[in-house]
Amino acid sequence: MDNEPAYTVTDLLNFAHEQKPLDFEAAFKSVMADKMVAAIDAKKLEIASSLYSSAEESEEETVEADDVEIESEEQEETPEEQTDGETA
Repeated sequence: MDNEPAYTVTDLLNFAHEQKPLDFEAAFKSVMADKMVAAIDAKKLEIASSLYSSAEESEEETVEADDVEIESEEQEETPEEQTDGETA
């Protein structure tokens, strides 16, 4: 695939205008392959970034959930301490 010349959409249109079907076919396949590779690479980056951001968000949610649990435990201890302080 590296030995094939790099075609552009302009080449594709020129081959169509000049009525060169074999050159048109080669140019079409080359242009479409380049576009597909670019689209696949873009999708890979999108998926990788979404996985990375999801991992960060879930880590932050875990830390926030731990903080909430700790705060709720502290709030639960406070009334007990007040009860223990009143009886002592």
